[in-house]
Amino acid sequence: MTIVGTHEVMPKGRYAIKPGRVTVIFHDPIEPKDFVSRDHLMEEVRAAIESGLPEQYRHTTNPMQGSSS
Repeated sequence: MTIVGTHEVMPKGRYAIKPGRVTVIFHDPIEPKDFVSRDHLMEEVRAAIESGLPEQYRHTTNPMQGSSS
């Protein structure tokens, strides 16, 4: 599941909720038993979540590998 727009409705550090739109995207189920390792499962889950995010919020590096800069 990917949830988009919550940062605009409830900005970080604020407790007041502003009017706005939040989108919830349900992805196909991911079967943990189909993966040989926890790391591969986590990569697949992250990729599914990221696929629903707007381009500006997608990571360009794998967080499991770290940044090359």
